[in-house]
Amino acid sequence: MTLRISSNSFYLQARANLNANLLRLARAQDEVSSGKKLQRPSDNPAAASRVLARKRDESSLDRLLANVADARSTIDPATGALQQLSNLLSDVETQVLDAINGARNASDRRTAGNAIDEAIKQALTIANSSADGRFLFGGTRTDQPPFVESASGTSDVVAFNGSTTTREVEISRGAFLATGSSGEALFGPTGRGRTVFQTETGARASSSGGDNGIGSTLLRVKHTATTYGDGSLPGGGDSASGAVPSASSASSDTVIGQAGTHKIHLTVSADGVTGTVSLDGGPAVAFVTAGASDTEVASTVGDTVHLDLTGVTAGFDGDVSLVSQGVLTNEAGLGSTPITYGANQTFTDPTTQVETHIDTTNVVRSGRVAVTYKGTQGLFETLIAIRDDLRQAGSRPADETTDLVRGRLEDLRSSRDAVISGLSELGFRSSLLDGTETRLQDAKDTVTTARARDEDVDIGEAILKLQTEETHLQTGLQLTARLFNLSLSNFLS
Repeated sequence: MTLRISSNSFYLQARANLNANLLRLARAQDEVSSGKKLQRPSDNPAAASRVLARKRDESSLDRLLANVADARSTIDPATGALQQLSNLLSDVETQVLDAINGARNASDRRTAGNAIDEAIKQALTIANSSADGRFLFGGTRTDQPPFVESASGTSDVVAFNGSTTTREVEISRGAFLATGSSGEALFGPTGRGRTVFQTETGARASSSGGDNGIGSTLLRVKHTATTYGDGSLPGGGDSASGAVPSASSASSDTVIGQAGTHKIHLTVSADGVTGTVSLDGGPAVAFVTAGASDTEVASTVGDTVHLDLTGVTAGFDGDVSLVSQGVLTNEAGLGSTPITYGANQTFTDPTTQVETHIDTTNVVRSGRVAVTYKGTQGLFETLIAIRDDLRQAGSRPADETTDLVRGRLEDLRSSRDAVISGLSELGFRSSLLDGTETRLQDAKDTVTTARARDEDVDIGEAILKLQTEETHLQTGLQLTARLFNLSLSNFLS
């Protein structure tokens, strides 16, 4: 028995084949037009899952790369600003050292003070630098200038108005980097350090610490009384030699010290009419007894005593030890505190209540003591103090101005060191950003390549596939047309 396949079966099969050809052609066209071989998850579920994971990784890496760029937009201009400030402070130090040179007069120093004022304005502009609408040295407060200048009495102050915390961004998974800097840390006090004394009196800063002063100040070691030998004569004179302090001794002597620190050598003629006297091995001063009621004697280092030699002992020839008492006072001469020759003597300024701890063990003469409480003033306070000291040149002895300014240079150098340290920190961050950016970009390239393998088409291969499917469809249509081009005679034969 012969089986005959109905024409309807042929038709249904042909239609199914043509639909399949059309579907493959449509997919080939989608791949070529979109460049993607995954049009929907069902095309390849495993590959689609990998693509989604890698897209999430790419998004995360893009976010981290954007954070790196954001950090660099702050760190790079901040580095430039601090380098500019470091150069400015070097110039200021050179100007200050020149101004306190002994060859400069009061007018020169006042001129230098005005130059420092201009430097303060430049430093303030640098400290208030901004980039991309953000202030660089305000910490997390980036929307307003971190430093504000205002008048205060006869001078002015620069106050920090920013935040002491810094803005941070994530630059790799779980790793954060500070992008900004706090001006308080860069330009504020560096932290109380050792107290520095500049003096020829022999006074030294006590090793025990405990000072609470800020900036710099002047103290004075002042002579009050000198006693010779046994001190049994009126006024503290020596009974053996007859040497007695003169009436001007209390106010004019410069020697200070315990027994054995200083001595005079007195030689008197046999008739008691003439003699010579010297201090601490210095040049001998000849005197005539009758007119020697106020004889000034100087040592080789310039220490002086004033003696009444009108009653010296005839024929005396020998050394006479002396004890000179003194007090500590502030610059204005207030707060007289007797010198105890101790390793930790406290002087309290009656005007400011500032306590300074002083080693007076080796005090040997009167004079001024320039005290610098290191690390207690920031950059702007130091610059303003130096400016004011120089502008006031002529209102105090030149050497006092020199000592004060020289002491303030200690804090200026500390401030510059802080700026240089900030530069080093920014350099480290910049280097870290370079390495991180390279690693992130490499990681992104790797992820993108892996995603492309699953998702993107080889365009040449896709075009060839499209052409193949078009050929298949055209061939199918032609064959189908021939198969269905039948007449009644085909069935009767």
